[in-house]
Amino acid sequence: MSEINIKSLLPAIKFEITESMTESELFQNQTLRPILKFQGPGLCRLTLMYCFQMNPNFGSLSGTKKRKMLNDLVSGNQALRNHLIGMIISFFDKQEWDFYSNKQKDINKRILAMIQVRVLDSYEKFIPESN
Repeated sequence: MSEINIKSLLPAIKFEITESMTESELFQNQTLRPILKFQGPGLCRLTLMYCFQMNPNFGSLSGTKKRKMLNDLVSGNQALRNHLIGMIISFFDKQEWDFYSNKQKDINKRILAMIQVRVLDSYEKFIPESN
């Protein structure tokens, strides 16, 4: 059985490499951003699933209350945070995993900050029509 090249599924993201860029910034641009773009819909759906579990009336909340709840969940719900991080790091190859293992705390912060922005920017597209 042949392995699928997961990296070939990821979107290409253009960015400028500068001399002042840290290893973590380079990793964020080369590795994390394509994975987050690919996984964006799943990240939003998972976060919304948690929102509806916490508040079945989430769909009827005002936009401000929805955004606050989403923000609070992504920044404070450890189970959700672990799921979201897992959805990203599962795409890492060995070299990326080795880098992540050495800088896990920093990379997790970057992952969660990027997810938070992505979810807050696009969650409305993923709210079920019945809610």
